[in-house]
Amino acid sequence: MTGDRRLSGGGAEPAGAVRKERTDRKAPAALAGKSSAGGRKIGLYLLIVFGLHPGLAFAAEPARTDATVLMSEHPQGRAFQERYGYSDAVIAGDLVFVSGVVVGLAPGESDLGPAYERAYRQIGAILARAGSSWDDVVDMTSYHTDVAAQLEPMSVVHKSFVSAPYPAWTAIDVDRLVPEGGITEIKVVARRSAARPAD
Repeated sequence: MTGDRRLSGGGAEPAGAVRKERTDRKAPAALAGKSSAGGRKIGLYLLIVFGLHPGLAFAAEPARTDATVLMSEHPQGRAFQERYGYSDAVIAGDLVFVSGVVVGLAPGESDLGPAYERAYRQIGAILARAGSSWDDVVDMTSYHTDVAAQLEPMSVVHKSFVSAPYPAWTAIDVDRLVPEGGITEIKVVARRSAARPAD
């Protein structure tokens, strides 16, 4: 409408009038390169955040290094790991993540007990290399080709390596495992032993 008038500050101006924006506003001191108490506080805050918390720094260390990744000590096992791209275990802070160890029967073997003992000893050896042990295991997952038939014999061996209070344990039934002939695969997460110094 031609008679419309808009209020702007202390006076009125006709509708449609073009207002000139002020161009003499002062830029904040931090943006203008001027020193100010506020700018110094912000700079100090950023220095503290990124200086005291390395995890927030832009150039953080990689999660996996030669010192924190444990490969198989056996040439055949190492070659298998290199082929598929995995390791025995990875140390991350005070935690140890152990890859699944596959349980298999030896030729002519029918008793599952010795097969589980070999696997538990192998896991124990990997944990020891990482500065941990079965006593430090906090979580375990087992994958079974026949969970109903395998859980009882595995539990007998389990209790000879792991004492109460027990870690968390999830048992899952699966169709098959790699390599062929595997009956169970066991993976664990453990804390590094308090008595062991960190690398």
